[in-house]
Amino acid sequence: MPALDLTNHRFGRLVALYPTERRRHKSVIWHCQCDCGNIAEATVEELHKGDTRSCGCLRRETEQANLRKIYDDQRINNVNVSLITAKKRKDNKTGIKGVCYRQKINKYAAYIGVNGKQIQLGQFKNIDDAIKVRKVAEEKYYKPLLNRKKK
Repeated sequence: MPALDLTNHRFGRLVALYPTERRRHKSVIWHCQCDCGNIAEATVEELHKGDTRSCGCLRRETEQANLRKIYDDQRINNVNVSLITAKKRKDNKTGIKGVCYRQKINKYAAYIGVNGKQIQLGQFKNIDDAIKVRKVAEEKYYKPLLNRKKK
C-alpha cells in the first residue's frame, strides 16, 4: 500500500479506486472510475495537480461545445456566412460561385444556398444570364445577412 491513500477520493470526474503496482516517473498509478462509467488510470501527481480530471470525456465534451459555438457564430438564419464570402468551389468549371454548366441539358444552372437549402434559380443558354440571376439572388438573400454580421 502506498504512503498516500487516495481510495474513494474525488478528482474532478474521477474517483480513485485502488493503486496499481505500476509506476510512471516513480509515481504510483491509480485505477480510477469516471462519472461516465469508464475506467481511467492516473498518477498521484496528475490527480493532485488537476492534469487528469476524467477519462477523456470532459475534453471531448468541451471540444464539442467549442465547435458548436464556432459553428453557431458563423451562421445567421441558418446560413453559413463564411461560405458566402468564401471563394468558389474547386470543382466549379465556370469560375462563378453558384453557376455551373449542366452538360446533359447544355445549359448553365444558377443556384444559391439559403436556410440550409439549395434554391435553384434557373437554367440558361447564356452564362451571362445565369450570372445576372445569381447576383440578384445574392443581393436579395445575402446582403442583409452580411450587413447584420458586420454590426
